[in-house]
Parts: sequence; structure tokens; C-alpha cells
Amino acid sequence: MLIEIKRDRTPREVVAQALDYAAWVDALQPDDIAAIYGRFAPGKSLAEDFRQRFGQPLDEETRTQWCRRPRRSGAIRSRR
Repeated sequence: MLIEIKRDRTPREVVAQALDYAAWVDALQPDDIAAIYGRFAPGKSLAEDFRQRFGQPLDEETRTQWCRRPRRSGAIRSRR
């Protein structure tokens, strides 16, 4: 979970952005998350960093437990 503080924005805009982010994240698959991690942590291993942070391996069950729904049609759109 990420909390972002917004200045000079109305509560409606902040809620709308949070819902937009949630919809975007909901469409991600484990490989999408790994690719995003790779862009922001080049040369690092998502599995190894996960193990170091949480003290357990990032096994297939852990990677996919939240991704049990079928993927929505259409490409993942980027956030603005």
C-alpha cells in the first residue's frame, strides 16, 4: 500500500486518482509486477529482495494468490 499526500487538490480528485490506481493495479499479473520492479531496480532480483524484506520466498503461490481472477481484456494502460 502506498499513501500519497496531495496538496492543492480537492478530496474528489484524490479519491478519483486512488480509484484509478487501484483499477490499474488490479489488472496486473505477477509477470507485470516483476517487469515494473525490474525497471525501477535494474540488476536486482524481485524474488531475492522479497525474501530479504519479508523473510520468506516469493514462490509461485505467493506470487499468484491475489491474481486468481482471469486477466481482463485489453492492454495495461500506463498511469499519467
